[in-house]
Amino acid sequence: MANLLRFLKQHGNKNFNTLKLQEADFLVFAYLSYANFEDIDLVKNIEKKFSSVDFLDLNNEEILSHINKNFLVPKEFLRVYKLIHDSKRYHDLKITYLENVIDDNKEMQFYGITFVIHNYCFIIFRGTDRKFIGWKEDLNMLIKDKIPSEGYAYTYAKNVIDHFDDKKIYLIGHSKGGYLSYSSFFRLDESYKDKIKRVINLDGPSFKNDIYDYQKYDEKLVKIVPNDCVIGTVFDHKRRYKIALTNKRALYAHNVFSWQLTKESEYTKLKYVDKLTTGSEVLSYCYRYFFKNIDEKSKKVIIDFIFDIIYIDKSDDILNVARLVKIISPKYLKGMVDAPKDVKDTVIINVKKFIKLYFYVRLNLKKIRQLDMEGKLDNEIHFSN
Repeated sequence: MANLLRFLKQHGNKNFNTLKLQEADFLVFAYLSYANFEDIDLVKNIEKKFSSVDFLDLNNEEILSHINKNFLVPKEFLRVYKLIHDSKRYHDLKITYLENVIDDNKEMQFYGITFVIHNYCFIIFRGTDRKFIGWKEDLNMLIKDKIPSEGYAYTYAKNVIDHFDDKKIYLIGHSKGGYLSYSSFFRLDESYKDKIKRVINLDGPSFKNDIYDYQKYDEKLVKIVPNDCVIGTVFDHKRRYKIALTNKRALYAHNVFSWQLTKESEYTKLKYVDKLTTGSEVLSYCYRYFFKNIDEKSKKVIIDFIFDIIYIDKSDDILNVARLVKIISPKYLKGMVDAPKDVKDTVIINVKKFIKLYFYVRLNLKKIRQLDMEGKLDNEIHFSN
C-alpha cells in the first residue's frame, strides 16, 4: 500500500482519456484546495467570476514561495503541489470562480474553488487552514445548528451548477469543507441535486441537528473517514461513512495524504477497513454523550476560554500558536490563571467529566458496542452521572 505520492508517480503521465476518473483524484483535488491561490494576482482576477486560469501557469518561483502558506505541514504540501503540477494528468486543469470570505464579526471563513478538466467540474470547499478565525468557526459547529459558511456554500454551489450544467459535476470537501459539501447539497432544490454525480465528504463532521434524508440520496453521498478518526465521527452517530486505512494517528490521520491506496487497484483506490481503531471508537462514543449532556452555555464558555487563551499573542496563524504552546509560553499559562473563577470552574468540571467518560467507555467498550447495536445505548447509559 501507499499514499497519493504513489498514485501521482505511477499515473501522473496518464490523462483522463487514458485513465478515467479515480477515487484518488478526489483526494488530489481536496488536497489542492489548500493551495494559496487567493494571493496569486493571476487568480485574484477570477474571484466570483467564471473566467479561468490554467493550472499549468501557476508554477513560477514567486508563486511557489507562498503556495503552501495555508497548509499545516508546509514542506509536505510544496512537494506534493509540485508533483501534481508536473503531472501530465492535470495539465489541462483550469481554475475558476474562487470565492474567499473571512468575516471576524460573524466568526466565519469560507473558501470555494472550482476545477474544470475535460467534461468534469469539481466544486471544492476548503477545510480549515491556518487562519485563527477558521478554527473558531470549527468549534462553533459544536454549539450552533448552522454556521455562516453554510449560506455561502449553498449559493456558491448553485452558481457553479448553473454555469457548468453541461458537465459531470462533483461536490467535494475535506474537514469543514466536507461538512459544507453535505450541507449545500441538502439545501439545493431537486433539479440541482440531479445534476450532481457525487458528493464526497472527506472526514467532515456531521450536523449538530441532523434532520436530513440520507437514504434517499444514498447513491450520491460518499463520506470517508480514516480509521484513527478524531474529526469525522463528531455528531455522526449513525456511522454513515466508509473507513479508510491511514498510517498516521489522531489529528495527523485527518490529512488525506496519510490515507492508504491499494496495490490491487494499482494505487487508484483507497484501502478500506471494517472498523475504527479502538481509540477512535472510544472517542466517537465520548463525543456522542459528552456533547449530548453538556449544556449549551458551558460549551460556549469552554470554546471562548480556549480561544481567549490562544489569541493572547494576536496571531492569526494557528501554526504559530502551536509552536508557542510547545514551549509552554508563560503568556498562555498566565491567561489560564487570570481567567474569571466561574469560567475556570466550568472548564475544570467539564474536563474532569470528559476524562471520567473516556475511561468509562474504554473499560466498558464491549458492553457499549452491544447496546449500540441493539439500539438501547441512549436509554441505558448515562455517562454524565
